[in-house]
Amino acid sequence: MNRLIASLSLVTPAFLGGADQGAQEIRLTAFKSALRWWWRALQWAHTDSTDPLKARNDLWHREMALFGSAAREDDGRMAGGQGAFLMRLDGASQSTWHAECAETWMPRQQGKDTKPAQTSGRAYLLGQGLWQNGKFAPNRTALPPSKFTLEFLFKPAKGLNTGANTGQEVVQIAQSLWLLCHFGGIGARSRRGWGSVVLDDAMHWDGIDVNGQIPLPARSPQEMSQTLLSLLPKNMPTELPPFTAFSARTLINGRQFSNMEAPNALEAIGNDFLVWRKDISKLDAPLVKNFAKKIHPGALPKRAIFGLPHNYFLINGDDNGKEVSVTLAPSNTLDTGARRASPLLMHMHRWDASPSAACSAIYSLMPAIFLSPGEKVRYDRVTQPGSRLQLTVTPGAEEQLWEPANRFMECLKDGFNIYPSFSKLGMSK
Repeated sequence: MNRLIASLSLVTPAFLGGADQGAQEIRLTAFKSALRWWWRALQWAHTDSTDPLKARNDLWHREMALFGSAAREDDGRMAGGQGAFLMRLDGASQSTWHAECAETWMPRQQGKDTKPAQTSGRAYLLGQGLWQNGKFAPNRTALPPSKFTLEFLFKPAKGLNTGANTGQEVVQIAQSLWLLCHFGGIGARSRRGWGSVVLDDAMHWDGIDVNGQIPLPARSPQEMSQTLLSLLPKNMPTELPPFTAFSARTLINGRQFSNMEAPNALEAIGNDFLVWRKDISKLDAPLVKNFAKKIHPGALPKRAIFGLPHNYFLINGDDNGKEVSVTLAPSNTLDTGARRASPLLMHMHRWDASPSAACSAIYSLMPAIFLSPGEKVRYDRVTQPGSRLQLTVTPGAEEQLWEPANRFMECLKDGFNIYPSFSKLGMSK
């Protein structure tokens, strides 16, 4: 039959909007795109990256063969089309963001049960696109936590190496799904803990012999670390990848919450991250104030590593004591939509299938080329579009950017390390 079946749970609500931004169902496209992302992140670690251009080209062709691509002409021949497998989703809740779910997950002010919070841990992780003025953005609904089954049907004629009977494609999809269900999620703000997905049980494979290479769901941090190490090569690439991927620079830590279910655990990690970034922003304030006063800042803010573009709002920020709103972005943002996603991924994980089980937060820092030497970053004064300064990234500047992210990972409370090896972290912050 060549069929892979996985029983999954959505631990935190997933914002999977259609054309009207309202979530109506769990879409296979959301899973397939997430699987491609994790497949690419894993396979880059197994690629000979001494020639990055050739490595990216080879990886691209392998990805198209496995996941499919639009039909096109390649060297005079037609290429593309369907991938190596079909997907089917069963048992997913079709209900959207209903009143009970919203009540459970609505960010609240501390000590107040009824008034929505302008700023709380969960609100901060939602971001301005989903949470505006103490309420969810118009038309934005989410799918509540639920259980469902994901099925992959592999096509023998193309998807499996029937001559050698290796089942390489099956193993790679199973490994990518394992990574998604232990470190990632689906939908908007999945890098900030929303839309986290977990494996409830072992994946079931009905097909050719794959030599026991289907990874099992981790039931402890130690098992998570051991399985991840088995998926990665012993000699990891030391150079920064050209996109978010596993490398020798990857650092994965976790934080255990005792008797704390997902809503409160998500609130806790959001509050911690909010406090951390506020502290970083205080260090960046002199740079932004210099720009507001038409003095060249001369350096990149430390907060830049958590994603671009981002905004600063200064009270009494300029020479006249006026409020100033500043945007920091790659120089070509307004022209081509350039941005830099945060290299820090947050995932809410349950170690068993019970919906009321306590959660752990898994933080994955996956450094990649963020800003290349010679690239320009732009300071913009929002209220004065003509007020603009450009800063050219110098060699070595990017290495300094990673310092705040590394320090955040090393200072988690009640933490443990997953990669590069399992260990318990210090208790101080």
